[in-house]
Formats: sequence, structure tokens, C-alpha cells
Amino acid sequence: MNYTKLKKAGLVVAALLMTTSLHAYNELNAIRDCAVKLAQSGEYKDMSKQKAVSRGHHSYTVTGNVKATRNNSTHRFTCQIRHKEIVSWNVNDKHHKNNSHRTSAMGVGTLGMHRHSSSNNDRYDNHSTGGNPFDDMKYIKRQCKRNIRHHINKDHGRVEKIRFESAYLHNRRLTGRGYVVFERGGERDLNYNCDFDRRGEIYDGHYGYTRRR
Repeated sequence: MNYTKLKKAGLVVAALLMTTSLHAYNELNAIRDCAVKLAQSGEYKDMSKQKAVSRGHHSYTVTGNVKATRNNSTHRFTCQIRHKEIVSWNVNDKHHKNNSHRTSAMGVGTLGMHRHSSSNNDRYDNHSTGGNPFDDMKYIKRQCKRNIRHHINKDHGRVEKIRFESAYLHNRRLTGRGYVVFERGGERDLNYNCDFDRRGEIYDGHYGYTRRR
């Protein structure tokens, strides 16, 4: 693809992103996102007979036909979107070995900042019912707390209790302050941070002890 075509493709993607940000996410947005992803591969074009089935919470399964750029042959495709982000896409093309793709866990999508203090109620959607995991602060804090507890158990002995006194969620990273009480006695104040992938699954957490306040 030459520079002119790349530039045009970039303008198309930018326009589609603007459209998505200005309006509520719906079937049309899902179909357009999948069309852009397939076109960006450089291997497929001309989507047709597309259909988007809502899974709730801005999640869709998009199916349809697409043509291979190498010979214009037509193939079925499936594109999975979860919470406005493409998590995987597949083209039923037996002549191409790499026809199934899963997007990177650290995607481009940017989440808004959520501020939370443990003194307030956790007024977020419930992740267990299929909601966006980043709208469920109880779920995010629980996953982070388990990870931090695991690290402290390995580093400094068994934990009796760990408490988060503050929690700030920004761009899939949860940070805050709290304290830990050990089974052998004694307690320490700490700060922490936990990083999550786009599906709301934690992949690592870190902590550091601080002076008593």
C-alpha cells in the first residue's frame, strides 16, 4: 500500500472514530469498526451481508462476507466486540493460515477516570451480570486486593487482613493507599497499584510500605 492509500485509510479511520465518539455505540458502529479492522489487515475488502447481534453492554458479534484482496474470492467472517472494543476476528479462509486474530490485551481504547473512596458506596454496574468490569469498582478492588495479598504473603508472611482506604481507577490502572495486618501481629501502611487488561483481568500488582500517618 503506497503513501497516498495509507493517508486515505488514516482519514477514513479518523472519521469513523469521530463518528463513534459523537453518538451512542450501536450496530452500525460495530459493523464499521469490524470493517476498518478487516481493511487494515490489507488482506480483505468489500464487506457485505453484514449483521450485528447485540450481546448487551456495548458488545456485539458481527458476521458477514468479505472478499480476499489477492483474488476477490468471498469468505465468511466473524468479529467479536466487547465493550466497544474488538477482541477478536476470524475469516473462514482455508487458503490463509493466519485467518484468526485476537487483539492485544493492552488496546488503544482510553477509559475515563473514576475516583472512589472506601467511605462511599460502590455504585457501579455488576460485572458478574456481564457489565463492563471497569464500571464495577467492587470487582476491580477485589481482584487487586487478592493480587497484593498474594505478593505480601510471599514477601513478608501471612496476611490476616488487607484494607484499601482509597482507590483511583485511570486507564485500567487502580492505585491508592491502605494498610495490611499480619497474622503474626503488627501492621503496615502501604500504597499499591494494579494493572488490568481490557477484559478486566488483572495481570500484575505492586505495593510499597509507607510511614504511618
